[in-house]
Amino acid sequence: MVHGGNTQTMTSGSILLPEQRIAVSVLANGAEEDLNPLRASILVIAGRGRMPEPSAPAESPPPATGLAADAGESTEPNLGNVRLAWQDEELQISGPALDALEVPYELALAPAALDVSAWSVAGMPRQLSFYDGLDGGRTLTPSATKLR
Repeated sequence: MVHGGNTQTMTSGSILLPEQRIAVSVLANGAEEDLNPLRASILVIAGRGRMPEPSAPAESPPPATGLAADAGESTEPNLGNVRLAWQDEELQISGPALDALEVPYELALAPAALDVSAWSVAGMPRQLSFYDGLDGGRTLTPSATKLR
């Protein structure tokens, strides 16, 4: 299992291999840090003699087709209050906090993978992840990870 827990100012990445009893976690004070080379080096050392045979990588699930269902209002700690609207056959975002700070961003969100949309903030490619909230509604969270 691989997981990145990024914010707008920090980057993290973890790898957990329970069958081999290996866990690697790397934390960095900085946005958009590429932790993959360091994580891989640590995993090679920690997993010496315990790693399984390589397997074929899984394919990313395709983007969702019902994006209109994600329209609505949401509060997110990094973005503040945002509004998602289904307009002109696309999901569009508006963020009063970004507007007040005069931070330029694309209005349209482009489907990138299942429950993940691509967008651009201040000319930098970003992604928004959608997930089912505890209240049954949809919630979003931005990722500091640039789409590559």
